[in-house]
Amino acid sequence: MLGPRQPANLHIERKEGRRESVPLVLRIDTPIEVAYLSAGGILPYVLEQLLANQKGPTPQEESMS
Repeated sequence: MLGPRQPANLHIERKEGRRESVPLVLRIDTPIEVAYLSAGGILPYVLEQLLANQKGPTPQEESMS
């Protein structure tokens, strides 16, 4: 799972087949940035939030119509 400022490793494979590993620190600084990245970006995150906050009729309301 991703987290703010989490350590990670970059694995590089060169054309000639040589492999390297470079330690990194993720530049995800806040939990909201983790949510943006997990959703695929800011726009998908906002759209998911808008859809989640839309309320449709309850099953009882639907049965009355």
